[in-house]
Amino acid sequence: MLFCFLESQLLLRSFILQGELPMKELAFSLNVIGAVLGSLAGCIYGIRIFLGKEKANLATWSIVLLLDSAGLYLTYVTGNDEPYIQIGWCFTAALIFVGAWVRKGDWVWTRTETAVLVLCIVSVVLWLTSEAVLVSLFGYLAAAYLSALPQAKDYLRHPEVARKSAWVWQISVVAILFPLAAKLVEEKYGIGDTLIYYAFIVLNMSLAVLCMRRTA
Repeated sequence: MLFCFLESQLLLRSFILQGELPMKELAFSLNVIGAVLGSLAGCIYGIRIFLGKEKANLATWSIVLLLDSAGLYLTYVTGNDEPYIQIGWCFTAALIFVGAWVRKGDWVWTRTETAVLVLCIVSVVLWLTSEAVLVSLFGYLAAAYLSALPQAKDYLRHPEVARKSAWVWQISVVAILFPLAAKLVEEKYGIGDTLIYYAFIVLNMSLAVLCMRRTA
């Protein structure tokens, strides 16, 4: 699937070089597609949680919601004027959190969540107080990766729950590919432009693999 996606991007690139597709319009379309796809997956996931077909850790998703909101702010600070995928992340995180709250999901707060929250705060303070864009990005990404630890722990403890959630991480990887492609189409290859997308592809792929693992 990834090979087909890359092949399609090469085809689109050839169209652009021939003047058949405006580069900015194509980038805008790719960003919107990624945001819509990610939001749609999040909506379905949130509905399934509300219906009791899946479970969500309220503590985990409260951290994720805070970080996604911080990430949306970070995209504006770093000069990204089309943060559609980040808006999608905030929307889906809020929807999942509300669904779990209404469903009276478990509020699981252990030493892991406490440690993650403290480290996340340190990381967020790092990127908020640093004038260097890369330091800010690494601080935010460190917090994002740390926030996934409680969810990963839940998946390890409850593989039957994890398997039901594999699809949402798989779709999220595909959704992130679209804004990444938009950056590449616009020839924005710098770390400041693409790092966040590469990092979240790796993170979400790791969670998808964790969900799909076979247990003895």
